[in-house]
Amino acid sequence: MYSSKVNSARDEALAFRTLMGVAQSSYQQLELGRRRYELSNHLGNVLATVSDKSLGQDSSQTGQADYYLAQVSSASLYYPFGWEMPGRKFVSGEGYRFGFNGKEDDRDWGTQNIQDYGFRLYNPSIGKFLSVDPLSPDYPWYTPYQFAGNMPISAIDLDGLEIFFAADGSRIDKWGTNPEIRVVKV
Repeated sequence: MYSSKVNSARDEALAFRTLMGVAQSSYQQLELGRRRYELSNHLGNVLATVSDKSLGQDSSQTGQADYYLAQVSSASLYYPFGWEMPGRKFVSGEGYRFGFNGKEDDRDWGTQNIQDYGFRLYNPSIGKFLSVDPLSPDYPWYTPYQFAGNMPISAIDLDGLEIFFAADGSRIDKWGTNPEIRVVKV
């Protein structure tokens, strides 16, 4: 499985306990399997999540682990505009809320998984935003409902307004010459 970045996300905070004593020492209790790591592609699409728990494999039947495998929590594939491929999704235990473009899925809409980009809501099953782009007068060559400038393989849409190239984070309207380059963590 290919990934150009790995993010860590915790399902719940670690339990900290403080022991009152002469040295005021403290210890930390860690429960394996609570931390998840996102494996994502160059656009920030979360393709898989693995937990911090490794699964020992005893192929030689000696009672000791010969090697370890990562515990895969979820995996999914997407069409270019973000619709999850039917039959290409795996979820073990609780589902993972983040996915296409690194955005959180809003499950209140049913099976469509509407995503909130801040300025507009996006429906990945049709590849369009649900409202008109507030910047559409500045970009008349785009449809007012477009996503990522209709270039979903090479660009991302951070907030529902302008698109960004995933490689360098520069704005598309300046073709990389804008002095105000925003840092894009994808």
